[in-house]
This record gives sequence, C-alpha cells and structure tokens, in this order.
Amino acid sequence: MNECVKILFFGLFKDVMGKKEFEFSIENPLNFKEFLKLFRSQQEKFSEIFNFIEDKDEKQPVFIVLNSNIIKKPYDFTIKGGDELAFLPPVGGG
Repeated sequence: MNECVKILFFGLFKDVMGKKEFEFSIENPLNFKEFLKLFRSQQEKFSEIFNFIEDKDEKQPVFIVLNSNIIKKPYDFTIKGGDELAFLPPVGGG
C-alpha cells in the first residue's frame, strides 16, 4: 500500500524546485539515500539539490529536518509514509 511523504523546500531550494511542498508516494520504508534517488528520478529539478547534499561542505551544511527534528546524519535514517522531510539551504550572510 502506497503512503505519502510530505517534502518541504525552503529558500533557494524552493526556488529551484518551483514550489515549496510535494507529496511523494512510496510503497515501503526506504533508507534516506534510496529515498533521495527515487525522488530525484521523478523530480528532475531535485538533481541540483541532491548534488548539493551529496557534496555538502561542513561549513555550509544543508539542514535536513525529519518530522520537525534536524538530523545530523540523515543516511542513518529510514523514510516512511506519513513522514515530513524538509530541506533548508545553508544560511548565508556577512
């Protein structure tokens, strides 16, 4: 049975994706990396953000929030139906 994951994008990431919120259907829980690859295969614009996550600089981290909790090691997590996943770009400023 398919269940939805709510995916939210903020700041520059929202601009890249063209909207703030997506509902993404998955059949079974997936580890974080599998989830990202599946979402990228269906949302081509996500490739730019995916690459940013994969090559992240510790000085400018991508903030990943799962069910209202910032997760420091996202590859240790499993994404399942009913989850809410948010991506926040690095905070800039001077």
